[in-house]
Amino acid sequence: MKQRGSALIFVLAMVFSITSMVLVTASMTRSVNDRTETVHRAAQEKLSLSGSAAFITAKSNNDSVLTAMNYTVNIADQNYTVRAIDHSASIKQTYAVSTAGSTRLKTTGMTAMTGTRRTSHPLYYALWVGASLVSTGSQVLTTTTDNGFVYASTFAATGTRTLSSDLAYKNSTTLTTVPYGEVDTTPNESFFPFSVADYTAALPIPITVNSFNGFSLGGLVGGFQSTYLRTGSLSVQGILSGTGVIVVNGNLSVTANLLYALPTDRCVFIVNGSLTFSPGVTSFAGHFYVSGSTTITTTGVAVLSRGALVVNGNCTYDRLTINPDPFFLQNQDQCAKYRIPGFWPVADPKLVRP
Repeated sequence: MKQRGSALIFVLAMVFSITSMVLVTASMTRSVNDRTETVHRAAQEKLSLSGSAAFITAKSNNDSVLTAMNYTVNIADQNYTVRAIDHSASIKQTYAVSTAGSTRLKTTGMTAMTGTRRTSHPLYYALWVGASLVSTGSQVLTTTTDNGFVYASTFAATGTRTLSSDLAYKNSTTLTTVPYGEVDTTPNESFFPFSVADYTAALPIPITVNSFNGFSLGGLVGGFQSTYLRTGSLSVQGILSGTGVIVVNGNLSVTANLLYALPTDRCVFIVNGSLTFSPGVTSFAGHFYVSGSTTITTTGVAVLSRGALVVNGNCTYDRLTINPDPFFLQNQDQCAKYRIPGFWPVADPKLVRP
């Protein structure tokens, strides 16, 4: 009987022990599940932010909107994929951002729409016109990437006209072709005004001549790009080398081809007046920010080889091809260093990315 009693006690002890282990294991499993669920929820929350951040990066004017862009995001030691792809065929100027990944016990995925792809500062565009974009002659305007955006408060033309770009705004039905299919008829962009007095207070290097054939820019000095000021009209041509800002308190004329020496060269022209291009100009470079009007009188095709053209007044052209430079879109911290209106001398809060 003693042996039976001992055996029974042993069996009961084993049952109790196993039951305890099962309960502990279940508790541990619940704990792991709870922690996993917490990570999963945190991942879902962060992924929505990550998707937005990925989209902001992806909307660079240098990338084709037709190419899907993938990013890997690590959250709590788990890798998630964020994929941004153009969705403009269904909803104009939007990306579809999807996320996918898994924690130990969960697989998660979500898709959200985000947009718009249109940017908030005129200098982010290939061509930005505050008044009327006026085409003459054969009336062809092309940007070399399908999201090299063109903005015009109005688009005026007669006869045949072709715009090979994304158009941020047009009036009525004066446009024949927009091959990338993005036309937004709600104008909401604005030119950021500037004061020559602010540039004068920054102690720029004076340009004492009224024309130059080639110019060497001094680069970064004291946290800002070298800034030069011409008081009066200025005529330019030749080779630009280095990086910097040329402010013209008067009219600017490009009288012959104006080109960069190196791919790293970059010049911002701030023009408090009008901008004109002589008939012989077939190629020019630079970021032009013009308070008045711009007239391109080139016979044949004029090519903006790298840069952007921002015109607060009317812009008149015959045939124009623009190779957009997305530098300021991709490197917003450089905008103040180049003393770009809207970012300098005081940054407009709405231009700061989320």
